[in-house]
Amino acid sequence: MQNIVSIKNVSFSYPGMELLDKLTVKVKKGDFVAIIGPNGAGKTTLMKLILGFLEPAKGKIKLFGKNLKEFDEWEKVGYVPQRLSIDKLFPGTVEEILSLNKAEAEKTPETLEIKKVMKKKFTELSGGQQQRVLIALALKSDPKLLILDEPTVGVDIKTQREFYDMLKHLNKKHNVAILFITHEVGMIASCCKTVLCINHNLHFQTAASDIDTALKRVYGDSFMLHHHLDENEKTHHESDYKIKHKKEGAKNA
Repeated sequence: MQNIVSIKNVSFSYPGMELLDKLTVKVKKGDFVAIIGPNGAGKTTLMKLILGFLEPAKGKIKLFGKNLKEFDEWEKVGYVPQRLSIDKLFPGTVEEILSLNKAEAEKTPETLEIKKVMKKKFTELSGGQQQRVLIALALKSDPKLLILDEPTVGVDIKTQREFYDMLKHLNKKHNVAILFITHEVGMIASCCKTVLCINHNLHFQTAASDIDTALKRVYGDSFMLHHHLDENEKTHHESDYKIKHKKEGAKNA
């Protein structure tokens, strides 16, 4: 199966701070990849490198088989940032932001559930609704790869679950490969296909179903899975977890 993202021996540093060291990662067509790791591990930097916002000091990055410097088919790549800074007085509606004509609106996946808010101002939407709009915007070019940086930051547990169900649908029904950063480790096994853990270099890349075993190899038996349950969902079998680890630098993995 074709590798749509190929990262080989990539290193990157900011002045006085090495963030990535000889990182090698591959993402296959149709994959659903969660990136985990402690804060400051280089996860967001990795995404910026893939998107061409930053240039690696060493190593090579390829998208859809082309060296990044030669890649010019950016319509194949959709990007949803962690936050979008918009003035609260911004008057634009969802419809105006998306600039959808009738034909484009019909192509918008039903699972995004944004048609009912098309006339609302973007700034009036909840965090979860805003993320759905940003995904709709990223999907306008019919991308083959969707990249998201912590897409559920600031939204409640119920909305998080709905959001990941939506991403799962996009991956399965629309064959969109998804690469995203998350700290919500508990949902990975039921939602994703692959998980990779980085902390300046690659700790592991494995099937999402093997995440518990992989985490024990990295963190040992001392790590704990801390439940974050919505009050109305105490009996839900899929808790959201955060890794708590005693060692410095391993918190919030």
